[in-house]
Amino acid sequence: MQAHGQNLSGVDKMDIVAAGFIHGSGDFANVLGNIANKSMLKGYSEAAEVFLQFTATGHLSDFKIATRTDLGTFPSLRQVAPSAEFKYVSIGERAEIAALATYGGDVLDYPPGDY
Repeated sequence: MQAHGQNLSGVDKMDIVAAGFIHGSGDFANVLGNIANKSMLKGYSEAAEVFLQFTATGHLSDFKIATRTDLGTFPSLRQVAPSAEFKYVSIGERAEIAALATYGGDVLDYPPGDY
C-alpha cells in the first residue's frame, strides 16, 4: 500500500486491514477477498442445516402458480363465566405463492481447478 502512495505511519493493524479491502489497485483486496471467501465457505460447511425443522416438502405437478395457504395464529381465549355467552373469535389466514421454474445456461469449458 505504501508503494501505491498510502502513508501507513501511525495507522493501527486493523485500519491497515480495512484499508486493504478498499485499496484502489485491487492487489491486496483480491488477497483479502480470497481469504474472506474461504472463511465464509468454511463457516457454511460447518454450520448445521436447520431448515428441515421449519419447512415441509410439497408437490407441484406443473408450472402454474400455486398458492399455499395456512391458518394464522389462534387468538387468546377469554374465560367464560357459567351461563355466559361465548364470543366469536377470528382466526386469520395467510398465503404464499410458489411456482416451478427452469434455470440453465451454456456450459463453458473452464480449465480444471477449484472454483
